[in-house]
Amino acid sequence: MVRSIVAVRRWAALAAWKEDDNADRPHSALGGRTPDEAHEGIPDGIDLAA
Repeated sequence: MVRSIVAVRRWAALAAWKEDDNADRPHSALGGRTPDEAHEGIPDGIDLAA
C-alpha cells in the first residue's frame, strides 16, 4: 500500500508541474507564450512532435 500512495503523490506532483509548465509559464522559445497558447494557433491537421 505504501508504494501506491507514493506513486499517487508522484503522479500528482508531475501533473501539477505539467499544468504549470504548459498553461502558466511563458517560454522564450515560443515568443513569450505558454505552450497552450502556442498550440491554440496551430491549424488542424498538422501533427506536432511529442
